[in-house]
Amino acid sequence: RPHVGWCDDVFFADWIYQMAENNSFLSTAWGAKPCYFPLYTIFMVGWVKVFGFSYVSIHIPNILFALVSYLIIALSLVNYKLIQKKWSVLGFSLCYWFGNSLFWNFNNGRVESLALLIAVVTIYMYAKYISSKNYTSLIAFIFCSFLMGMTAVQGLIVVFVIIFLHFCLTFKESIRKWYVYLLYGVGYGFGFLTTCIFFFFNKYFGRFHQN
Repeated sequence: RPHVGWCDDVFFADWIYQMAENNSFLSTAWGAKPCYFPLYTIFMVGWVKVFGFSYVSIHIPNILFALVSYLIIALSLVNYKLIQKKWSVLGFSLCYWFGNSLFWNFNNGRVESLALLIAVVTIYMYAKYISSKNYTSLIAFIFCSFLMGMTAVQGLIVVFVIIFLHFCLTFKESIRKWYVYLLYGVGYGFGFLTTCIFFFFNKYFGRFHQN
């Protein structure tokens, strides 16, 4: 849909610019606040160093994140036979790309698209391990949980709700794999701790805590 820059575009873009050009984690556009959970900003610093700093280059990664998330969700829905009719796939696609919800964030410069991608991959790896006991999937699940601790709280909530619902619906089977849920918390906890250490050693922990 047509889109023009809005305030949060400027805030997040300024964090990226300040970190890339001045090695600063503070936004001059947002009252000298430190950057949000740092993974997105750190990724974008590397991105703009390669592709330049512009309105287009700032927004392309979010579109790519959203596209990969869409493909994983759509293929999972089909493979797990959660939807079987072509009209259902079309309906999901329309809701995903044009719904007025979290998914429209692919169209701006915020962190939610990356958080969505990490959440989707986390859930996918969880489902893959639960169904096949593939330990590579378990390791990927823990790693994605760790990345969520450096990205955004929204992803944590989405994954928690879905995993909790699955646990309740398949209690007898899921209780035998209690360690998976413990590892999810441990992974996220270490990610959040890494975020705190990151800002502490860069002397911005107090401001990050306030933010």
